[in-house]
Amino acid sequence: MASFGNYVIPLVIVIIIIAGLIRRENVFDLFMSGAKDGITVAISVLPALIALMTAIAMFHASGAFELLTKAIEPLCRTLNLPQEISGELWQLCNTARYRYNHNCWAIST
Repeated sequence: MASFGNYVIPLVIVIIIIAGLIRRENVFDLFMSGAKDGITVAISVLPALIALMTAIAMFHASGAFELLTKAIEPLCRTLNLPQEISGELWQLCNTARYRYNHNCWAIST
């Protein structure tokens, strides 16, 4: 049995098209102008995204992430936070380093 979540996006699309037809607007032209604006925004954000990804890779490669994780571990213990919080950060760091060193950035499940 399929869940309701499988039908949400098609349902929203149909509702938008019906609303556009009821309001007697050209839905396709509105879609195209929105897509054009979306491409413009994506292109304008791209340099910042590349800079952020580069900074994160440098942060991992320098070992600063490991240092930060080890530094907050006592704070996590003091605040009685689960050990998994600092442990998960440590594991994330090691996973990212492995993927960076072995050039395997595929999403694993």
